Amino acid sequence: MTGSHERAGFRLGRKDFVYLVVAVLGALVIAWTVHQVGVVRAQNDALATALATEQRQVEDAGLTPAAPPPSEILDDPKVVVGEPGEPGPRGPQGVPGPSGNIGPVGPMGPIGPSGAPGVDGQDGVGEQGPAGSAGEAGPAGAQGEPGPAGQDGTDGEDGEPPASWTWTDPAGVEYQCARDDTSPDDAPTYTCTRTSPSGLLR
Repeated sequence: MTGSHERAGFRLGRKDFVYLVVAVLGALVIAWTVHQVGVVRAQNDALATALATEQRQVEDAGLTPAAPPPSEILDDPKVVVGEPGEPGPRGPQGVPGPSGNIGPVGPMGPIGPSGAPGVDGQDGVGEQGPAGSAGEAGPAGAQGEPGPAGQDGTDGEDGEPPASWTWTDPAGVEYQCARDDTSPDDAPTYTCTRTSPSGLLR
């Protein structure tokens, strides 16, 4: 059993080696073909540059360049025309080009007819929300017109005579007057004492 497993593993390794060799050879062929295409393109570019230079020199000399017709070139024994070769293998896919610019917006299509109005919905039933906080007091209003005069009140009871009072004479002297203790309420008497010097001495 061990030998059969080893032979199977060896055969699998040989197939992988063959695939590897074929892949390497294919890559080399493709690389050589790309190189040859580059060489031919470089030669063509150099030939075109030389022809353009010669034509410019002929025109600068005041001459008109003229080439022989293709029939004369093919009849020339020095010219050997080879058979066309087989087309080469397809080259690798190139790198995608940049995205193009976004095109302009197209015109707006016609507007269709309006549909029939829908049925009115039912009024919703919601709970009453909480009362809001009191707002700030507004500005004071304009003063109103005076109201009608009130009725005269009843006369009050006679008050007691004042216990003391002050007065100033025409000369500017101030006096402090105090009620006499033995004077009656209906005829009070006062004793006045000068509290400032004479106004003539100020």
